Amino acid sequence: MNVIDRVKEFIVLRKLSVSGFEKSLGLANNTIQKAIKRSGSVKDDTMNKILEVYPEINPIWLLMGKGDMILNESNQNHVKEGEPVYNRETGIDAQFEEMFARYLKSPKAKNEINKIVATQISGITDKLGLLILDNEIKAEIEKAVAENLKEQEVKQ
Repeated sequence: MNVIDRVKEFIVLRKLSVSGFEKSLGLANNTIQKAIKRSGSVKDDTMNKILEVYPEINPIWLLMGKGDMILNESNQNHVKEGEPVYNRETGIDAQFEEMFARYLKSPKAKNEINKIVATQISGITDKLGLLILDNEIKAEIEKAVAENLKEQEVKQ
């Protein structure tokens, strides 16, 4: 078993797709697939990203296949199995990010999202309009109160 096979094993354990894993590392699409087609090796900078983003991976296991895949709690504060893995750049769950990207490829989905966004924007502009109106009314009330106070001072 080579490094790329161990990377694939980790991806399976975390229930990620290869593209979701690549996104979580900030890698271009097919980086891992290209590594598989090459000699099964992974570049040093990719290895470093994997170990940085997934600190629970035992680096000795990843590099040499020795020991456990996941560091135990006494050695590392690791992500528990089944816990979401977040993309460090966006802070979004990598699986959600991948699913959403797939969803956006559908023209129907894009249309639905555009409708939702348009509705939200419309609601916000309506609220802003009311806020502006409220401020205008507030200014009119303040002006009327000030005039009333002046009239009362003159009478006294």
